[in-house]
Amino acid sequence: MHRILAHAKQQDYHTGLIHFQQIEAKVLEDLDYLLRWFCALLTRQLKLKSKLDNYWDEMLGSKMSCTCYIQEQILEQIDPPLEARSRKFCTDKGLNGTLVQLLEKFDL
Repeated sequence: MHRILAHAKQQDYHTGLIHFQQIEAKVLEDLDYLLRWFCALLTRQLKLKSKLDNYWDEMLGSKMSCTCYIQEQILEQIDPPLEARSRKFCTDKGLNGTLVQLLEKFDL
């Protein structure tokens, strides 16, 4: 993992390391809390200003709020912003699919 991160930094990629073993049990008990935790930690790892409360919308739900936050806030703030084809990762099949796999791993 450290070699991958070192290589990414050499290529001037934005990197962040999230240790899922550090998640407290209460975070894993609630999908909304988990997705907010993930977005907040990702924002912090990338040293970006958090606007999480501006994007979290009960009407849209947790998954869509997470997707919008990552697409419109995180990916837009990094310099240079990712191209649209790279953002495809944050669609329901990309990022949320990955999060679903993570949640299944934790039996949520």
